[in-house]
Amino acid sequence: MHYFIYFCESVKTEMWIENLYRLLLIKTNDIMKIRLGKFLFFKTGIRLICLSVFLLLAGILNAQTTTTGSGNWSSTTPDAPWPGGIIPPATENITVGAGFTLTVDVPSTCNSISAGAGSIIANNSNLTVTTNLTGVGTLTQGSSSTLSIGGTSTITTFTANANPNTVMYAGAGAQTIRATTYHDLATSGGGTKTAAVTTVNGTLSIGDGTTFAANNTLFVTGQTTLGSGATGIITFANTGTKTFAGPVVINTGANWNNATEAITF
Repeated sequence: MHYFIYFCESVKTEMWIENLYRLLLIKTNDIMKIRLGKFLFFKTGIRLICLSVFLLLAGILNAQTTTTGSGNWSSTTPDAPWPGGIIPPATENITVGAGFTLTVDVPSTCNSISAGAGSIIANNSNLTVTTNLTGVGTLTQGSSSTLSIGGTSTITTFTANANPNTVMYAGAGAQTIRATTYHDLATSGGGTKTAAVTTVNGTLSIGDGTTFAANNTLFVTGQTTLGSGATGIITFANTGTKTFAGPVVINTGANWNNATEAITF
């Protein structure tokens, strides 16, 4: 008798594992399946032809979800937006199909997200993208929404000026802050966050362990805060104008690093 245990983050994963398991068995009439929470137990008297191939296939199949309609992230209605109505796990790479709208209505996480031609990602809640935000579509930040980006942001249209909303560049390493108008802009994680031409209508928060490189035109209407009691650095380059219309707070351990750049307060 043989036992196999798998960790399943979604019903979709369970279905793929069970179907592949049956495909790789010589016969299927001895299979017993038990699910306890997110753990899936298989008991069978038949050996797998190749367990490693099975596990590889299960991992590949679970890596990508493409929307097949428009709808809310939390929806379990088939094709509105998820195929089969199965909400993807937080580790998934998401593609919003051409012409569809994906509305983030609950706090949600994905590994990456790409918007197809004519598609819209409407973030009305809290969206965490662990790596990259890409594609030729549109992402729109709604009022009171939060977007956390761990990698690059190259999506064609990026609208983040709703009052209020927050965009956070949260990668552990270097990131480029894309050129646009933000309401609240924040950095966290680590590394240098290099800003393109940037307007901040609300607040700019430079988190501990990060360096904000103001290498282009920068205009901040609200308060600028460096660090939260440990570190946080802002540097300047002689390209474009730098204007801080609101107060600037430099917390203990933070560093305002400017040698020659003209700054307007």
